[in-house]
Amino acid sequence: MASYSILIAEDDPEMRELIRERLERAGHRAICVKDGAEAIEAIRRKAVDVVVTDVQMPRKDGHEVINFVRNGNSGARIVAITGEGGEFEREINLTIAQTLGAHSVLRKPFSLDELVAAVEAAAPVRKPLGTATAV
Repeated sequence: MASYSILIAEDDPEMRELIRERLERAGHRAICVKDGAEAIEAIRRKAVDVVVTDVQMPRKDGHEVINFVRNGNSGARIVAITGEGGEFEREINLTIAQTLGAHSVLRKPFSLDELVAAVEAAAPVRKPLGTATAV
């Protein structure tokens, strides 16, 4: 299994820590930030394979993070998560996230195994070392 570098943008500290622990247990490297503004700064500083972003966060929200990534600032894949508001508001936020370019969306509550599966499905496909490409 490949190991990926994952940025977690989540304003709830307990949820952020649970996600980090589970992704690291699955063999991935995790970087955590508490809002969208910090996520954008982290993406500017370091390339990551996948961004897991909450949709509703202070300062800059997950939609702004997705826009930043999709506008050519990173080749990262995106998993959007949300749990704020009522069912209708969650569905609207996740539909917007998909329209903006999220590769996967999850509604809270979700299992951490579901999250790992979504991250690994969204992650870029890597060629095994030693695979030659015809020119």
